Amino acid sequence: MVINIKFTNIKSDQTIIEYVEQKLNNIYKFIEKFDLEGAVKAHVELGHSTQHHQKGKVFRAEVNLVLPHKTLRAEHEGYDLREAIDLMKDKLERKAIKYKERGANG
Repeated sequence: MVINIKFTNIKSDQTIIEYVEQKLNNIYKFIEKFDLEGAVKAHVELGHSTQHHQKGKVFRAEVNLVLPHKTLRAEHEGYDLREAIDLMKDKLERKAIKYKERGANG
């Protein structure tokens, strides 16, 4: 699985990159049988969802997981970046399990 991570309105951080990779690799076990010749790609965007001073620091984590015949999408916002990543991963995991149960064409 190829993972691309984009940071929006925040600085790139190696520990966050490793954290996201770890979370996505936990999901990979559900979809690895569909990953023929590197067909599975994850496009992740992390950042602030707003710069407005009254809202505080609201972080956003979004992923588009490109699979054969389907793209799974999940996103979440939270006051902590790791919390947003965790909850995004949970949503994506549920979708990946459904995809696995139905098969690639279902």
